[in-house]
This record gives sequence, C-alpha cells and structure tokens, in this order.
Amino acid sequence: MDSIHNELRDNSRVQLASYYVLCEICSGHFDIMKCEDSYSINYREYWCLRAHSWVASGLCSIMLGKKLAKWFYEFGYRYKLMPWDIGPRSELIELVESGRIEPGRAIDLGSGTASNCIFLAQHGFDVTGVDYAKSAVELGRTRARKAGVSVEFIVDDLTDLSHVSGNFDLLVDYGTLDDLPPKERDLYVKNVLRLTKPDTLFLLFCFEWPPRWWEGFLFDRMAMRPGEVERRFGNYFEIERISGTKKPDFSKYPPGYGVYLMKRNGRVVSTQ
Repeated sequence: MDSIHNELRDNSRVQLASYYVLCEICSGHFDIMKCEDSYSINYREYWCLRAHSWVASGLCSIMLGKKLAKWFYEFGYRYKLMPWDIGPRSELIELVESGRIEPGRAIDLGSGTASNCIFLAQHGFDVTGVDYAKSAVELGRTRARKAGVSVEFIVDDLTDLSHVSGNFDLLVDYGTLDDLPPKERDLYVKNVLRLTKPDTLFLLFCFEWPPRWWEGFLFDRMAMRPGEVERRFGNYFEIERISGTKKPDFSKYPPGYGVYLMKRNGRVVSTQ
C-alpha cells in the first residue's frame, strides 16, 4: 500500500480526475479518500480500479482499435496512475527470497511500473524489462535510476519481438498475456518461446475463470479460461499452479486468478 500512497501523493488532483474519467468509461466507481496530505485507496477499491481499467482498455481496443488501447497505457504510465502500481508481487518475492528462483538473466514481459524489475535487480539478477508503451519504459528507467540499480528497458511488442533476443533464465509476466486477444496470445507464445532454453523458469500471473454468457467478446481481453495456460504452454513447460483461487467467486470482480511457475523442458520449438 505504501507505493500506492507515495505515487498518489506525487500526482495532482487533475491527474487523478483524468484517470477517474478513464475508469468511468465502464461505469465503474471508486472512492478516493483525502487523508491530510495524501490519498488512500483500500485493496477492495484497488481491485475495482484494476478491473475497470482493464475493461476500459479492452473496450478501446475492440471498438476503436489497438492504437487507442496503446494510448490508454501511454497515458496511464506517463502520469503514474496505473492502479496495479503496488510494488513487487508477493509470489515473486517469496520465490526469490526462498531460493527457489536463483539469480540469473531475467526478463519482465510487460514491465509496466518496473517494480518487479527493480526487485530482481536488487537481488542479483541481470534484468531486462520490455513494454510496448514508451511511457512505461521511460518510467522504468527513471525508477531504476532512483533505486540505484541497472535494468535494461526496451520498447518492443511481445507479439512481434524485434529488439529482444537471446535466452533468459527467468521470464516474468504479471497481467500481460491475459490482456491480449486470442490471436495475439498465439503470437505472444511463439515469440516468448524464442527467449527460453531448457530449465528456464516462467512465472505467470493471469486473471482466470470460466466466462459467463454476458461477458461475451470482452472476456478474452481480460482473463484466461481454465486450462488455457496448460493448453498453450504444456508442450514446452512443466507447469505448476502455485497460487490463485481454487473456485471462482462470482460475487466479486475479478472472480478468479491463477499464478503459475513453469519450467522449460527440452522440447525443440517448431519454426513453422
């Protein structure tokens, strides 16, 4: 929560209001409570914000194209208003601090706010962060410099990588793959496999639940279907679901998520 408070305190009311408008595209609602010289958002409101922002980006992409969806992210990262800016993720912290993931060459696929990149660099990893939003890359460079760590940030498209090459010991994806439509997920998998070698670890977070009829065409821009991770990666990875909801709670939104730790096997990737 400290990172949320710090970033909100650093931004003006105008910026907060601007992001409020973006989230309200989906008729969402959240409360920002003034607390002396800062603003606070509780975790319930954070998840509400996160869900609404994803829906908004999905609507932008479907109705007005990929370029407007990209503008959504450019705007959010430029003004440091992304609601998932909550610091390094708990599963990553636990896996690194327990020694289950050891230092090596790591890449964050959709580096966004750069929190995971900075955490890994602070723990001895050689880190690359890639994002298709230039403002996210600029934000990452600024934060890494302030944190006193070295991270290589690259602007690139995970569905058509042209500036990232080589093999990595660790891949990290928190909320990028599940934000892509099905055809782009196919391209993502094809491109990401090029970055792996035998024993590469892949930590993947995704929203995950069986779609309800009324979620319709928006669902595939917000979440993965149960079994989709296994279907997309099972031929090339040993897959372990290390965290997540055992059963979707449809009284909440988002109703479910999964966190997977996958280990690359030795199967050769087809070039066709």
